[in-house]
Amino acid sequence: MKLLIVFMFSSFRRVIIVKLEQTVKQTQKLSPKVLQFVNILQRNAQELEVYLEEKIQENPVLEVNRQDSDDKEIKDISEKLTWLGSEKKYSRNNSDDEDELHDIENYGTNSETDNLYVFLAKQLAAFKLKKELELAAKFLIDCIDNNGYLCAELELLAEQSHYSVDLLEKALYIIQQLDPAGIGALNLSECLCLQLERLGLSNSLPWMLAKYELEDLASGHFSHLSHKYNVDVFTVKEAVKKIKLLDPKPGNKYETYHEPIYVVPDIIIKRNTEHIDVQFNDYHQPNLIINSYYQRLLRQTKDINVKKYLLSKVKEAQWVINSIQQRKTTILDCANCIVKKQELFFLEKSACLKPLTLADIATTLGIHVSTVSRAIGGKYLQCSRGLFPLHYFFTSKLTRSCKEENEQDISSEAVKVLLRNIVITENKSKPLSDQKLCYEIKKHDINISRRTVAKYRESLNIPNASERKK
Repeated sequence: MKLLIVFMFSSFRRVIIVKLEQTVKQTQKLSPKVLQFVNILQRNAQELEVYLEEKIQENPVLEVNRQDSDDKEIKDISEKLTWLGSEKKYSRNNSDDEDELHDIENYGTNSETDNLYVFLAKQLAAFKLKKELELAAKFLIDCIDNNGYLCAELELLAEQSHYSVDLLEKALYIIQQLDPAGIGALNLSECLCLQLERLGLSNSLPWMLAKYELEDLASGHFSHLSHKYNVDVFTVKEAVKKIKLLDPKPGNKYETYHEPIYVVPDIIIKRNTEHIDVQFNDYHQPNLIINSYYQRLLRQTKDINVKKYLLSKVKEAQWVINSIQQRKTTILDCANCIVKKQELFFLEKSACLKPLTLADIATTLGIHVSTVSRAIGGKYLQCSRGLFPLHYFFTSKLTRSCKEENEQDISSEAVKVLLRNIVITENKSKPLSDQKLCYEIKKHDINISRRTVAKYRESLNIPNASERKK
C-alpha cells in the first residue's frame, strides 16, 4: 500500500489531495537450497574439494565415507603398479638425464623477470579495489594472451563467467591504465590508440589513422588519406612515423611463463567401437555421508535443544549431499548434450566444431541458460584429442548465402580453418588483403564481413597482407 500526495495548483489556492493506493508486486527470492546448489554447481573440481572440506569442518554430522575413499585409492595404486610394471626401467647415471631432471625440479619456480600476469597483478594491487572488482580484473588479466591482447569480447567472457558485462567493462578500463601502454586491447587498432592516448595524442591524426585507416596505411595509400583528412602527404607520413614507434605487441617484452595450472577433468570421454562413452570424473570428490552416531543420537535423545540442533545439522548435511548429486547430474547432462551435438569432433581428428550456443543446450535440457553457464564454467573435458574447457565447444555461427534445404550454418572455427587454408595457398608475392580474403570466403557461400575476417586473421596470428609479402 502506497501513500500518494498530489499537489494541485490554481491561480487562487493550492489544494493537497491525499490518496491511498494499493499495488501488488511480485518478486522472486531464491530459497537456501537453490542458493546452495548454485554455489556448488559453479565450482570446479578443485574449488569444490576445498568447499566440501570447509563444510565438513563446520558440520559435525557430515563426514567422508572412508571405505569408499580407500577403495578408490587401492584402485588407483593398482593401476599405477600395472603401468610401472609394463614400463622399462632406465638408468639415470647419464649427466644429460640429470640435467633434465634438474630442469623438471625447477619447473614452476619464479624467474628473475616477472611474467606479464605477475607484473599486471602487482600494479593492480596498488589500486585497492573492492573485492568483486578486483576478482573481475584478475579474471581479465588471466584472459590476456602473451602479446598483451584480451582473448575474447567482454560479452563472451561474461557469458562464460559469473561476472556481468558492466563489471568487466569497469575492470578492463582499470587494466588499460596499467603498464605497458596498450595492454588489454581487443585488436591492433585499439592497442595503438591506447598507446597514443597515453602520449596525449587522443583524436590526433596518428590516432585517427590508427583507429580507422590501418588497412590503407598497410597498403601505402598515403595520397588517398591526405585528401580524406585534408592534409598534405608529408603530414600523413609524419603521423605514420609516430605510429611505427608504438609497440604492436606490448606483452611480448615480458616472460611468457605462467605458473603451472593443474587441471582435473570433470568429464572423461572414452570411445568404444559402437559409441562414445561420457563419464563423470568424481575421483577427487569425497563421498559424503551423514555420521551414523549422530543419526542414532537424534533418534534417541529426549533433550529438545539437542534434537533441534542435530535436526538442523542433518538437514544442512542432506542439502549438501543432494546438491553434489544434482551438480553431477547437471554437468553430465550438459556434457552428453555437447558430445551429441559435436559428435564428429570426437570421432574424426580433423573435424571442426559445429555452431553451438548455451541457449541450444538449455533448450534441449529444458533448463535456464544461466544454469548451463554455471555448469560448464571452469569445467574441463578430456578426450583423445586433448584436454579442453567445456566452453571451447561453444562457437558462434555464420550463415550461408545460398543455403540448401538440408545445409546447416557453419561455425566460426570452421571459417578460421578455411581462412588459414586460403592464406597458406595464396600467391606469396601478391598476398590477399582482408577484403580479398573476404571475397574468397564468400565463394564458399558464407556471409562474412571484412572486419570479421580481420578479427579471425588476428586471432590466428596471421600477419596482414603487407607483412606476408615475400
